[in-house]
Amino acid sequence: MADRGNKGYEGAGAQRVEIIRSKGEQSQEVTDSVAAEEHLTLFYNGEELVSLLCTPQHRRELAVGFMYGEGLLGTKEDILTVEVDDHRRGVFVETVEDRPLERAIFGKGTITSGCGRGSTFSLSLESVGLSPIPVPSSDAGPKPLCDAADITSLMRDFQRSGELFLATGGTHCVALAEPGQGLTIVREDVGRHNALDKIVGHCLLAGIDPSNLVLLTTGRVSSEILLKTARARVPILVSRSAPTSLALEYALELGVTVVGFARGERMNIYSHRFRIDLSPSSS
Repeated sequence: MADRGNKGYEGAGAQRVEIIRSKGEQSQEVTDSVAAEEHLTLFYNGEELVSLLCTPQHRRELAVGFMYGEGLLGTKEDILTVEVDDHRRGVFVETVEDRPLERAIFGKGTITSGCGRGSTFSLSLESVGLSPIPVPSSDAGPKPLCDAADITSLMRDFQRSGELFLATGGTHCVALAEPGQGLTIVREDVGRHNALDKIVGHCLLAGIDPSNLVLLTTGRVSSEILLKTARARVPILVSRSAPTSLALEYALELGVTVVGFARGERMNIYSHRFRIDLSPSSS
């Protein structure tokens, strides 16, 4: 565990501040680390799309992942250029096809780091072109992608993977993992939606197919998180926290396996349990 009280954290996503730490009758001046948060504007073919409050890491991935989740991008081939402008604190994405922005949905607005989408954007199955995820199958029918022990092991590694969280306690962490192999990609942000968009953006830019991987998150599984997961075609979503009722409705309809309260050897499987082998021989 990183020391959050005496040395400070030198990573790109944190800032050092002077504080007074008090415990009981004792207090002392120390250097602490807090998660950095910035205002970042995304531009789609030269037109201002939205402003996000986020950590300053992996901006290109965040922009691409956000636009993919909103249905403005479909594949890597849709993208001409992705440019980060530090002076304007913006990311400019140019695409092959210029899809007109519906102002009723894409009015200028800010998505806060508090993870709320506000009233500016609205994800729906129709707007992002979602259909049920292809179910992994064999000649004998659907088969598991992993077992409960795999999830326990991956979550154990996941809890140690977020350097920025360990240093500041102020971020959400999302990771993609391959059962039996370990964590593949880890991203952090002050907003859980942003952290997931960074994962999706990385996959799109790097040409990674996540359809046989597991998504891990520290945040609750809301309907937006579920839809972003389904849009990325990730079959299993695992969280330390709880899902919402609407997220589970979407999970059942779209074919996503949702696991919540994954802590230690405990977990709740809420949907499409066939992907997780629970037989005694697997533990």
